[in-house]
Amino acid sequence: MEAPLLETSSGDVHLIGDDGDYLPVKGLKAWWRVFCVESAKLWRIGGPIAFQILSSKVSVLAWIALSALASQILLCWLFVYVFGWGTTGVAIAFDITNWGMAIAQFVYVVGWCKDGWKGFSSAAFREIWVFVKLSFASAIMICLEIWYMMSIIILTGHLDNSVTAVGSLSICMNVDSWETMVFIGFNAAISVRVSNELGMGHPRAARYSVYVTLFQSLLMGILFMIVVLATRNHFSIIFTNSETMQRAVAHLSGLLGITMLLNSVQPVISGN
Repeated sequence: MEAPLLETSSGDVHLIGDDGDYLPVKGLKAWWRVFCVESAKLWRIGGPIAFQILSSKVSVLAWIALSALASQILLCWLFVYVFGWGTTGVAIAFDITNWGMAIAQFVYVVGWCKDGWKGFSSAAFREIWVFVKLSFASAIMICLEIWYMMSIIILTGHLDNSVTAVGSLSICMNVDSWETMVFIGFNAAISVRVSNELGMGHPRAARYSVYVTLFQSLLMGILFMIVVLATRNHFSIIFTNSETMQRAVAHLSGLLGITMLLNSVQPVISGN
């Protein structure tokens, strides 16, 4: 969604053509900008969210997310229909919402979690090298996970019919991301459950929890795959009224269904 913000006047980067169509993103500068924009927000994934989940403050996260959703809808309407900024306005609204969520979580931790937040202290830098090594490995995995999706879009933009190719791929990735949100929640739940069981010295209960969650995720993944395959010629109507685009999405629905099935169990067994 941030891609429209990367448009520059340089000759090797083009996102919006003169006729309003999508043109391929070319050159190392485009890759670098995409990677920087995506990496700049990764800090939000860690501290405040993990702290609140482990502290059973899930309701706070839910209210912040709900407020962000309402704000993003309002901002999208304002930027797109009132100001007429098009996809650039959508990207700006998306970034504002993300930073708003990050700031809200930080403010909550600092202002309302007095027992968990004692302020800045030099004690935080003890054994910092061990933490840096672990964080660096985790950051590489997360960056690769996000970057490869962006790379696929960039490479797809170099196909002959780039408008249809990028559009159909983006629709499939959007649908897949909806499903992924469900199983990321499962990932957070099972991570906390396993940590608690292991902390209490119940390894068998922790293993049983993983089995149950994995089985539930697999069933839901099969259900999502069946729904996608059964509606392969129709679900893209939500995103576009172009028959050419709908046919392209229908051709990708088989791969989309398999991807959704695999992504149903991947977050659970990844142990993030």
